[in-house]
Amino acid sequence: MLKVEQVEEHEWRFVYPPKYDELMDKFGEGIELWQTGHTRSAEKIYKEIIAEFPGFIDVHHHLGLLYEELGRDRLAFENWLKGYQIGKKAFPHNFTSGKDLLRWGLLENRPFLRCTHALGLCFFDGGNLAKAMELFEFIISANPNDNQGIRGLLVEGY
Repeated sequence: MLKVEQVEEHEWRFVYPPKYDELMDKFGEGIELWQTGHTRSAEKIYKEIIAEFPGFIDVHHHLGLLYEELGRDRLAFENWLKGYQIGKKAFPHNFTSGKDLLRWGLLENRPFLRCTHALGLCFFDGGNLAKAMELFEFIISANPNDNQGIRGLLVEGY
């Protein structure tokens, strides 16, 4: 089961079940197919991975990117929303936003941070600035080093 656990005081990271590691090669294959123009094959592999492990946030993110590239914005949004929701459900009740950190430097956190960023951009581009700012503010509070360029989006949104 996917979860977020504390690694030290105010420092947290995502912990993935063994199925995640088992599917990494297949995920890499999907990325390679997509990068070489085999979009349908990549999509098929991504969907197979989700069928095996629905909590694979990075697959939802990559499906979002793939669909966005194809101009299928609704499907892109749905995948980023799903990845975000999966990640949020993994947080324990004692994670305190604004106080606790989910740093980009911990590789396990990146899929969730990427999905949250992409979802925020969907809201931003769609004119829902309040929801976009909420997501961006969460990212910047959880990862104040701002490895994703969120501060610039916050400035633009305000």
